[in-house]
Amino acid sequence: MEDIPQEVKLSLEQYSKELGFEQILIIDSHNSMGEKIESQDINNFIHIGKSCLNKIKSSKQYPFKIGYSNSFQIENIKNETKKAPDLGDGQFGLLTISIKNKEYGLCWCDSNNMKNGIREKIMAMLRTEGYEIIEICTSDSHSTSGKRNTKGYYSLGDITSETKIINIFRQLVGLSKKTINDSTYEIYKSESQVMVMGNDQFDDYSKALERSFKVTKIFLAVTFVIYIAMLLIT
Repeated sequence: MEDIPQEVKLSLEQYSKELGFEQILIIDSHNSMGEKIESQDINNFIHIGKSCLNKIKSSKQYPFKIGYSNSFQIENIKNETKKAPDLGDGQFGLLTISIKNKEYGLCWCDSNNMKNGIREKIMAMLRTEGYEIIEICTSDSHSTSGKRNTKGYYSLGDITSETKIINIFRQLVGLSKKTINDSTYEIYKSESQVMVMGNDQFDDYSKALERSFKVTKIFLAVTFVIYIAMLLIT
């Protein structure tokens, strides 16, 4: 969630601990283009996040089933989209979560952001067919960066047509349903200690650079005075 202001993360983490949660995961879905996040947006994020946490805290847990599909399974699609400038090598994926005989989908695409409006069209189309979408995410892939446009990359839908994208997800729904089985959920966490550049290091470098500039200015001033003096003497 590197594009979401740190204030949102810190506020929701603190609130989740107050509710008794040990840890939360905040995800930036990278599924639309927009302007800079303003203070009002930040307040909305925090308000919505707290509402979700409150609901999760009081919600009952149920057994669930999982199914998954990827566009590599669609023979006539994988070659068409293989070299699309707005798609990474991971292509499209869809996770189906079945709870109490109701199916929900989590759509994913290996791309860097998504053209505005496509997300809503995919969700609307699948809902008309009785399939509820939780969210559509992109991987924020930078493997397709370096394009000669204002963004430096193509977002999903800039090259690949909306019709094709929607059709792919429609097919993935059917494929993922075929693999639905009883499932469980486990979290494995690995922690590493690494040395990174923090604020203190940058401050030290800044101060050292500033001192070096001062020394350089003094040296140049002395050199200039000596040079003028030598000219006058000779």
